[in-house]
Amino acid sequence: MTKISSAIFSIYIACLLYVEVPYVKTLTVLGKDSSGLFWNHLAVFLIFFILAFFTLGKHIASYGSGAKTFLAGLLLIGLIITVFYHIVPIAPVYKIPSLLDPYFSTDTAFTAWLIAPLALLIFI
Repeated sequence: MTKISSAIFSIYIACLLYVEVPYVKTLTVLGKDSSGLFWNHLAVFLIFFILAFFTLGKHIASYGSGAKTFLAGLLLIGLIITVFYHIVPIAPVYKIPSLLDPYFSTDTAFTAWLIAPLALLIFI
């Protein structure tokens, strides 16, 4: 559960850094086509994520049952998908199936996926 908790918090920190650090979205290291830009943005996001993950991993201690760990893992997957849907532009590389669109594309869904993992870690 410690790694999942660290990953959840690291995604929030990486999102904050990705959105707020100047010039992150204008980097064009891998090319100017949409696929190259996606991989470039993904690399920047992963750098922020990895830095936060290893920093937080040393300071977060969490213990939980198997059910809590499973639920946290599902919420982590949902959080990752919604971050790729709204923050890191995944559309040039992969089209999310239309069946899943209502669960990740709306602003309400985005807010719910941002709140749900934190609520699990805080209240359960």
